[in-house]
Amino acid sequence: MTDEIMMTIHFNANLRTLVGDRPGMLHWIMDPEVSGFIICYSLDDNQVPICNFYVSIHCYLLKTLTSG
Repeated sequence: MTDEIMMTIHFNANLRTLVGDRPGMLHWIMDPEVSGFIICYSLDDNQVPICNFYVSIHCYLLKTLTSG
């Protein structure tokens, strides 16, 4: 079993002001902490970010932040 899975979250938001003159269907997330991409089905209201989720790291952080 691998520790890395892909996480998807569907959300509705207007992203037109964020992408400006760079509209497109795929927008890459280029951050070492969170890598992945956003699929923009409609820049006005329909997006799905897909990013790597490391089970051991994120579960450890969740336990650490919620204990005590």
